[in-house]
Amino acid sequence: MSAQAASTPEQRGTTMLALPQLRLLSDAQRDGRACPWCATSVTEDTGVDLGIRPSPAGVPIHPRGCRPCVHRVAATTYTKHPNGCDQCERRRPCEARRTLQLLTEEGPQ
Repeated sequence: MSAQAASTPEQRGTTMLALPQLRLLSDAQRDGRACPWCATSVTEDTGVDLGIRPSPAGVPIHPRGCRPCVHRVAATTYTKHPNGCDQCERRRPCEARRTLQLLTEEGPQ
């Protein structure tokens, strides 16, 4: 399954991308109207769905990131992932790392 063919944020791997501290995000960033990393305005069509996320207040948020930031954070996450994954440390990439690789290969658009 390619990352482009995946239909949900979980399948695309975008739910694996760490967000900035939620208390620092604006309403627009929490609601998916601005990128959580750079605050660039995004829409359903231009932003990348990062999945519904829990918040400390108990109210789920639905962020969307701009494509350049999603690519940058995915690349960083992909690079750092093996440090905490037993399977990847044994030179056998896990499903999460393969998904992150696909997400990274999409690149900024």
